[in-house]
Amino acid sequence: MAYPDRLGGIVSGKFTYFNRLADHCAEIGLPVHLYDLRTASVLRRSEDDFHLLMTDKPSYAPNTLVTLPHYLNGYWYLDELAPRHHSTLRLLPFDADSVPLPAARQTFRRLRAKFVEGNRSKYQQAPAGADLPQGLIAIFCQELVPSDLTVPYVEQFAMIDAVITARADRPVYIKPHPLQSKEARTRLDALHRPEAGVHVTDASIHDLLAAAAVSVTQCSAVAFEGYLHRTPALLCGQTDFHHIATVARHADEIAAALDTAIAGAPPFVPYLHWHMSHLLQPKEDDFLPRFCARVRDKGFDLPDPVILSQR
Repeated sequence: MAYPDRLGGIVSGKFTYFNRLADHCAEIGLPVHLYDLRTASVLRRSEDDFHLLMTDKPSYAPNTLVTLPHYLNGYWYLDELAPRHHSTLRLLPFDADSVPLPAARQTFRRLRAKFVEGNRSKYQQAPAGADLPQGLIAIFCQELVPSDLTVPYVEQFAMIDAVITARADRPVYIKPHPLQSKEARTRLDALHRPEAGVHVTDASIHDLLAAAAVSVTQCSAVAFEGYLHRTPALLCGQTDFHHIATVARHADEIAAALDTAIAGAPPFVPYLHWHMSHLLQPKEDDFLPRFCARVRDKGFDLPDPVILSQR
């Protein structure tokens, strides 16, 4: 089940994820039906059905999983509750010592090569190579609409004001969101005062992260991408990558939180491997076995290709 814009992509074969899943279901004789999520609530659900929802919203139910692309292209959530900020990943404990370092280093190198060296992110970036001072504070703005999909702890402009007040001698670079509203962009542009150490910029996130002593945001995934640069994060909203970040729930906590974040040494390499290991990669050989295993964990008998070939 998905909303119309995403249903169109599924039907057209845009997603490797659903193409492989549909082929597997066809092999085992399991019928697949597509539904518009706007009308799905009126469906008569059978206990024998399994439901896969492609949505941002928390949607826990029996025989149901939620799926959506991760912040990094090529990875997908398959979660009992929700993707992204509401996913169950945010509730899991992280133990750096339990992560195999050789595998973690390999994951880190692979992700850096794809996203950092390729200057890639969810949205098109400015060409790499901006001349930026080292040790800056990078603020990544958002446009939190609809608001029910995010949980900000500090209002965006209150967060920015608190950072500027606490910046000491570090320059502050504010990056508006590519989809920033005209009203918010106007307010942000009014903060541009280079002579006072405050800059509003459209530079590539990777240039900013590479130069930053810390990234600051409510819950932008750019802070997660910052982990690929070994850049500490100060988060002012709910995320599923808070485990190695510093979190401020009130504006008056931001000054101390900045110092804590900048002075810290988070285990970026183990964390990225641990976080990404909970996601699925539709183009990898283990995609279908891992997908089927999670469905079986929900009590629905979906055999994977290996089991099928052994029958």
